[in-house]
Amino acid sequence: MELLKEELEGNIRKAVFIEGNRDCYHPEQKEDKTMTVGELISTLQDYPEDAKVFLRNDNGYTYGSISSYDIQEGSYDDNVELGEF
Repeated sequence: MELLKEELEGNIRKAVFIEGNRDCYHPEQKEDKTMTVGELISTLQDYPEDAKVFLRNDNGYTYGSISSYDIQEGSYDDNVELGEF
């Protein structure tokens, strides 16, 4: 996941973009590459509090909003045979 910062200048608004990566079929496949909640909070502290947060897909071809409804606690089975995917 890549976080990018846009500077406020003229009509350009401050934003934080989280690059969406679709690169696996099961969370366990990228478990060692994804951030923890603590790491994400620590990273976001470097950005202005009023900056909007967007999910950016396909190198900026499409974007998605992120709201509190989109953030959910979940779980996954780490005993899945990865060959099944």
